[in-house]
Parts: sequence; C-alpha cells; structure tokens
Amino acid sequence: MPSAGPSRGRPWCPSSSRVPASRGTATPCRRVRDRARLRAAACHPAWRPASEWPTFPCRRRGRALRSRWTSGESCVTPRSARSPCIPRPEERTRVAESYPEDLKYHPDHDWARVEDGEAVFGITWYAQDALGEVVFFDPPEVGAAVSAGQPYAEVESVKAVSDVFAPLSGEITAVNQELVESPERINEDPYGEGWLVKVKLSEQGELDGLLDVDAYKALLAG
Repeated sequence: MPSAGPSRGRPWCPSSSRVPASRGTATPCRRVRDRARLRAAACHPAWRPASEWPTFPCRRRGRALRSRWTSGESCVTPRSARSPCIPRPEERTRVAESYPEDLKYHPDHDWARVEDGEAVFGITWYAQDALGEVVFFDPPEVGAAVSAGQPYAEVESVKAVSDVFAPLSGEITAVNQELVESPERINEDPYGEGWLVKVKLSEQGELDGLLDVDAYKALLAG
C-alpha cells in the first residue's frame, strides 16, 4: 500500500479503484456492511497520503463513502446516521508500533502465527496504521482455498478498500466473526483480537519464504 521515504514492500497505489457492481436489492451481507459504515460516520479529514511510504496494494473506493469525510473543523454525517460524531483519528490513543517475535511476516505486511500445521493470519501494525480507521472486513468463506501471495479478503477503511494477501497457502477453517460488528479491533489489537482468519496449511515449505521479525523490520527501514 513514492519516493520521498524508504520503500516498504509492495508499492501502495491509493489512487487505483474498484467500482462495485449494481446494488439492486439489499442483501443481509450488504445491510451488515451498511451498519458498519454508519457506526464509522464521523468527523474525518478528506484523504491524503499519511506519508510517502508505500504499503500493501489498495484501491480507491469507487463508492459514495469517501464523500462523508471533510476537511477542517466541520463534520459531515450521512442523513441516515443517528450517532454523534466520534473523535477524529488524531484525537484517539494510537496503538504503539510493535512486531512480535513469534510471528512470520510477508512483504505485503501480513503476518502468520504458525503452530502444528495451522496458522492464524492478520495484518501488521504498519498495515493498519497506513490504512487508518478500519470500518469493514470482508472475509472469505470457511472452506475456501487460499494461495500464498494472493488476495483472500478485503479490509475497508476511511481511506481505501484494500486487498489482504495470504502469507501461506491452505484452507480457511475459521473467520473472526467479531470483526463483523467490531472491525476497529484490527486497529486496536492487530496481533490479538484483530486476527482475520485461521488456515490449515497445505504447503509447509512456504514458511521458508517468509520473514522473521528482524528481516521484516529491515524491510520497513528500507
């Protein structure tokens, strides 16, 4: 997810976009997404790059959501929202930067906690910080196959909709359903309650291609 700062893994292209398909009749999944967006309606500055450092690939949201944020001190809230403005990101307590030593890291800023042929996947502190406030997590189905280096889910923030890339190959055995109602846990606890999926690994040899914490920190340092 540009040139003034160090290169950090796969370049981030915040200007690329996906335009959603015709909405038609609302589905239960869409209603969940709408509720998540309404909870996130608040005072936020219009998007601009937080830094010159890239992060994992993403696409500008081709949706009306972006128009809900404004610059300056004013607050623009959707007509359908009934909750008061929540604090702007700079007014919240930020989670300290951290990269646990027991994890394996993918250059696209994803992590894997591996044990007995299974793994838990998530995104790193750097990824969630670059995304900003997460408002929706679009997970894969349990039983779906995932391939190392390929997208398997989407995370939507106030800045962008971003693909999440699998650090390892396997089959999805569980999805963190808590993120449906509380996607902000990805920001608040990216290595704990903000985990994304659990996977039964199919290619143990792929572990050798991931980074340990020192190598990942070196990647971030450029």
